[in-house]
Amino acid sequence: MAKKAIPLLAALAITVALAVPLIQITVQQLGAGYRDVLAPCSKAWVNHVFKIEDLKILLDGVKIKFDEDLPAGAYIRVELRDNSDNVLAAGEKTLASDLPAGTWVFVDTSPDLGIYDIIKYDRIVVVVAGAEVST
Repeated sequence: MAKKAIPLLAALAITVALAVPLIQITVQQLGAGYRDVLAPCSKAWVNHVFKIEDLKILLDGVKIKFDEDLPAGAYIRVELRDNSDNVLAAGEKTLASDLPAGTWVFVDTSPDLGIYDIIKYDRIVVVVAGAEVST
């Protein structure tokens, strides 16, 4: 009986060893490490830019300036929303060069808002993402 048990135990050990994959997955390291999350700015000023087209007043976009320098590659997104938080118009810009603090930058929103959409317009959402950081 002991002679039959040894091959059976060996086969069981080999099966268990092969059932555990020996693969290293680098995705498991996603999020590992520590890094402070820094906002690229803390304040923004917004001016609305209007245009007249076909005798109609349209909200064309916004000019924004920030209290901090933004580096080239920084991403700016603007959303004009109604009181139900629906997006009426949106625009985005990735900076091609550094933007000094206090310098206006134009973000074109689409679609242009006519008078009836301007009446619905309730708030603006501005998202700024700075340069990519790594740990």
